[in-house]
Amino acid sequence: MEGADGDAGAGDLAAWQASSSLDANSLVADPGFTSPVFPDYDLTPGSATSPLVGAGHPSQSAPLDLSGAARDSSPDIGAYEY
Repeated sequence: MEGADGDAGAGDLAAWQASSSLDANSLVADPGFTSPVFPDYDLTPGSATSPLVGAGHPSQSAPLDLSGAARDSSPDIGAYEY
């Protein structure tokens, strides 16, 4: 499926962004999860430097995270607010 979204032949993220004009705000980085395997995708107390912290969209993020914690004006990306 040449040219399809998610085309395996697109190369790395930068190549995908350049060829598709999509995902301009996406990045490749270690998110700093407590554990990289299910079910612990929470951020650790030392995750303040995680690229997820404060990188969510303020009007497109849920007001509460998965655990019921309120999101602040600079929400985090993902299910849990740091």
